[in-house]
Amino acid sequence: DILNFYGAFVATVAVGGAALWFKKGNPSGLVPLVPMSFGAAYQYDFAYGSKMSRIREEAALILDENRSLGTNSPFILPENNLVMNTETYLRFTSPSEKK
Repeated sequence: DILNFYGAFVATVAVGGAALWFKKGNPSGLVPLVPMSFGAAYQYDFAYGSKMSRIREEAALILDENRSLGTNSPFILPENNLVMNTETYLRFTSPSEKK
């Protein structure tokens, strides 16, 4: 969705810049397209490119690293957590043995 809105915005700026160029003979109206093209490329990469797969791969590496550190739970509480301590958290999140 964001790519469509951003693309429409860039196209509007391009048309406005081209109209300004033809009206005044100065291509300075097209200058904003330079940084906007980087934003459009980023949005395209996020929507259709490999950015989402790179994010998923990095998240999987982080989860694997946490598991390799000896914890069974991939979600680790912050050290200064005021809600519950680590032992209570592990007691609630560890799979319970059915008797």
